[in-house]
Amino acid sequence: MKRKMLCIILILIITTLFCGVSFASREGELKEGIGQKENEIEQIKKEKDEALQEIQDLTAKISQYEDDIKELKYKINRLEISIKDKQEQIEKLQKEYEEKEKLLKDRLVAIYMAGETTYLDVLLASEDLTSLISNYYLVQQLAQADNELLTSIENQEKTMQEAKTKFENEKNEVNTAKTEIDNKNNALKASKQEKQTKVDNLNSDQKKIQKEIDDMEAELQKIYDSGSRTDGDVYSGQLRWPLTGYGKDWITSPFGYRWHPIWGTYIGHKGVDIGGDYGATIVAAEDGVVVDTNRGCTHNYGKSWSCGCGGGYGNYVQINHSDGLTTLYAHCQAINVSIGQHVKRGQAIAEMGSTGSSTGAHVHFEVIINGVPKNPMDYV
Repeated sequence: MKRKMLCIILILIITTLFCGVSFASREGELKEGIGQKENEIEQIKKEKDEALQEIQDLTAKISQYEDDIKELKYKINRLEISIKDKQEQIEKLQKEYEEKEKLLKDRLVAIYMAGETTYLDVLLASEDLTSLISNYYLVQQLAQADNELLTSIENQEKTMQEAKTKFENEKNEVNTAKTEIDNKNNALKASKQEKQTKVDNLNSDQKKIQKEIDDMEAELQKIYDSGSRTDGDVYSGQLRWPLTGYGKDWITSPFGYRWHPIWGTYIGHKGVDIGGDYGATIVAAEDGVVVDTNRGCTHNYGKSWSCGCGGGYGNYVQINHSDGLTTLYAHCQAINVSIGQHVKRGQAIAEMGSTGSSTGAHVHFEVIINGVPKNPMDYV
């Protein structure tokens, strides 16, 4: 009987040891996996920032090209008006030329019908020297007037035609320039769309990886909450442990009177200090509403003096829960929530740091009931 009982005890011990090793191994895998995924997210953020900057640059170029296109369209419109105006003037001169030419032809026909009288006949019909000279000047003026009239019309028509050709050439050049800019603009828009697609894909990847991180952190927290850690931690209270990846064995200073490492005297400690690494995730211990934050402290490093930020708390978050319960998380390097925001139990609210009166990275965790600080270990 004793031998049988001994075997049972040995089996339980071995099983417990193997389970402890298994949980410890899984805990390490999860922490490593979370670290890798967070690095992937940082790389995605970097690529996304680069793509967004490229989109911003492309948008500026597209805007400039669109301004150029607008200006070229205006020039084309003005040239078309000028070409139309010159064409109307040419048509008017052409009509005038045809009318004058018809008038000249009619005069020549009249001379022919009158007996084929020519300028020479007019001269020979002179009765004396005086009329001859007079007729000579008359004939000369008529001939010169006819020639000047036709020449003037021809020259004006030629000038108008040259102007029209010039405007048409300018219009062709402007159209060519507009086509080139249109092509460049379309290429830039296509590139911008390509970059935007890349950003959308990166956002999708980031959400997917963040979901994987959340799942791993949830599994890790279950290990802590179930008391399956090798350090023997058991969490069975009303509140959730405020850190992911750092259990009770990371407590550096308990609740109650203690020797203050900065003030150098015994003083009441209103919460517990939980050590860890800079940037470790701090989570809400219970559902609630953020009622106060401080995020202005930049002294995020261990120190033997107090910078006084946040009344010594540095950057902190305070959450109001139900039934007069409030929790506070201090010395953070980053705050991820804002006043008035509703948070859920286990939601990431801040990152561990060493702001305010702090000698190193840790979170100061307080539990306050109706305004009175209580030992947090009685509630987690």
